Amino acid sequence: MKRSLRISKNLYGNLRQIGVLAVALLCSPNAIAQTAEWSVPPTYTHLTPYNGNAYKYYSGSQVGLLDLSGHVVFQAQYDSITDFTAGYALALKNEGANYLLRGIIRQQAQQYVMQQVTEPYYVTRYHAYFSEEKMAVCNKDGVFGFIDTSGHLVIPFAFSTAHPFFDGRASVKRVGNKQNVFYINSSGKVMQVE
Repeated sequence: MKRSLRISKNLYGNLRQIGVLAVALLCSPNAIAQTAEWSVPPTYTHLTPYNGNAYKYYSGSQVGLLDLSGHVVFQAQYDSITDFTAGYALALKNEGANYLLRGIIRQQAQQYVMQQVTEPYYVTRYHAYFSEEKMAVCNKDGVFGFIDTSGHLVIPFAFSTAHPFFDGRASVKRVGNKQNVFYINSSGKVMQVE
């Protein structure tokens, strides 16, 4: 019993001495921090993996895309690039409560391709994605319609609210009609609900 107690005391004493020595070395005036210099200065504010085969890169508050080898796919000129949903992502500029749609991104043969959108279409924070090849967008007056995946308006602006398509229909409310919500089909025709 005395022998194991002596070993424990010796072990504790040795560990204590090592700890004191480590603290003394680290706090010593002779311990000098090393500095490093960049061989290539950093270009980006932030990098984030994107879709498994690219990176979102941030330059200040703007975002763009890089491929895995570091080549710029899309310049950092957007406020947001969404994740892919139903095969498409969006390049957006922040415009207050909504986002101005600047491009529709799709992946084609291991490359990203962007269809530029020049019309002033806005998406809401809650429905910024395509569903059944259509997406609800609004004009600058806040009136909703639907575009297709190439950025063309396929259902005219006529709704005060519009939700994504599901099972071939979308719930909408006409401008000026504060109470009645109804469904439209993929060509914009009112559907009878049973």
